[in-house]
Amino acid sequence: MTNIEIVTNRQCLDRVYQELIEPDFPPEELISAPDFARLCANGTMSALVAEEGPALQGVAVLEYHAGNIDLLAYLAVGSAYRSEGIGTKLMTAVCAQAAGRGRRFVLAEIETPGTHHETPIFGDADRRAAFYRRFGAKAIDVRHWQPAVSPTSKPVNLKLIAIPTTSEALTSIASNQLRDFEIEYHGDPDSEVLASTLSDLSGRDDVPLFDLADQYQLR
Repeated sequence: MTNIEIVTNRQCLDRVYQELIEPDFPPEELISAPDFARLCANGTMSALVAEEGPALQGVAVLEYHAGNIDLLAYLAVGSAYRSEGIGTKLMTAVCAQAAGRGRRFVLAEIETPGTHHETPIFGDADRRAAFYRRFGAKAIDVRHWQPAVSPTSKPVNLKLIAIPTTSEALTSIASNQLRDFEIEYHGDPDSEVLASTLSDLSGRDDVPLFDLADQYQLR
């Protein structure tokens, strides 16, 4: 039977990173293994791990940010456990945890439409969009970048999406909430990519959300 629990043990976190996270994401989107363990230890992140006995089946990593925002930083299912509902169980646990913290939604990042095609290693961006859409996810109408994960890497242009934590349908998000999140997330107030996002948020009270099917080839 699959159990899902928050893992804090360093040895297990190292296994989670090596077996689940590192194989599933491009290097430019990956923080280092020591940073992953450190952020989980200090409460900046939490790793919800699906496991059955000693086997690690999948993980959902949440980051806690300004603006009362929880960000789903990583969601990965081991190759031997795909199509077994592990991703659905993890997303259900993510939404339950976030709802318990009073969050109406969780943010996540996916590839921008048309920039990533299906690959044997990293999978299919459209399938990922379709997966999140089944949970009510909608795209946020702002330009967005994941900050550089190391001094030698560059920001990655991604699509920011909002996933409701309850049955409430989302139609918009307060721009001030997103602004607080983006500023804290980037850390560098002079970042050019942050400036473009803040420009999109300028003069708005609310930021509209739109159906992922408008941009992705969903199936």
